[in-house]
Amino acid sequence: MPARFTIRPSAARGGANHGWLHTFHTFSFADYHDPEFNGFGPLRVLNEDFVQPGRGFGAHQHQYYEIFSYVVHGALEHRDSMGNVEKVGRSWVQHTSAGTGLAHSEMNASKSERVHFLQLWAQPWQARLKPNFALKSFPDEKKVGTLLPLMAPALDCTESKLHDAAVSLGDSVIRLNQDLFLFATIFLANGEGPRSVTHTPHAPAPKSKRKLYIHVVMDDESDGVVVNGNVTLKPGDGLFVDGILAEEKLDIVAASAKRAEFILLDMTPEGDNEEEVDDDDED
Repeated sequence: MPARFTIRPSAARGGANHGWLHTFHTFSFADYHDPEFNGFGPLRVLNEDFVQPGRGFGAHQHQYYEIFSYVVHGALEHRDSMGNVEKVGRSWVQHTSAGTGLAHSEMNASKSERVHFLQLWAQPWQARLKPNFALKSFPDEKKVGTLLPLMAPALDCTESKLHDAAVSLGDSVIRLNQDLFLFATIFLANGEGPRSVTHTPHAPAPKSKRKLYIHVVMDDESDGVVVNGNVTLKPGDGLFVDGILAEEKLDIVAASAKRAEFILLDMTPEGDNEEEVDDDDED
C-alpha cells in the first residue's frame, strides 16, 4: 500500500489570539480539541507561536514529554528549575526532557520585538526519565538547500540502536528520548543556492515504515514548497506522510523564486494509540 499524504492547511489549524500571544495549533491543545488531530506517531504538539515583547509563558510545571523549540525570529529567555538560564535566538534549538518533572518559563527576551517560534512535544520512549535540558546552534547557512539534521534519537534509546543514521550523527545534533529525527531547510530568494532536497526515511530496517511530517514556517514573503511534484504547501501548512517505506523518497522543492523555510520530522509509526501521561497543555 502506498504512503498516504494528508495536507494540514494553515487556516484549518486551531489556535487563539490572546493579544500577547498569537498561536496556531496543529494538534489538540489547551482549549482547542479536534479528535481527528490528537497526535501523529509520538508527536503530540506542534504550535506556531508569536509572542509580544516582554511577554511569555511564566514558570509552570511539566512532566513526561520531550519538549523542543525552533526559533524563527527574535529570542526566547529560558529558565528552569534545574538552574538553566539561557537566551535562545534565531537558529538555535532548545530541548527539555521533562521526565519525572520540572518547572520552566519561556519569555520573549526582547522588550521591542516579538518572537516567532515553533513549539513541539513528543512522547518519550519510556516514562520516568531524568529531566534534562540541551541547547545547540544551527547556523542558517548550513540549512540552505539541504536537510540539516537538528535532533536525533538518544543513543541509549532502544530503537536508536538499530539506526545507523542515529549513530553516524555523533554530537552534531541534540539527542532526544524517542525514535524521531528533526531536520530544517531554507531555500533562499531569487534563485540563490539549491532549490530542492530529497529525503529518504530513516527506518531501522528494510521494508519498515515511517511517519513523516513537514511544516512550512509562516512567512509573508514565501510561497512555500512543493512535495513530489504535485503537493503544494503554503506557509503555515503541514503535510502528514503515513506509511512511507524505507526505500521510498520524498522530493521537496521551492514553490517559486521566493524564500521558503520548513522543518521535517521523521519518526517511528508507534505512539498513535499509546496511553500517555497527563501534562498541562500550556507552555
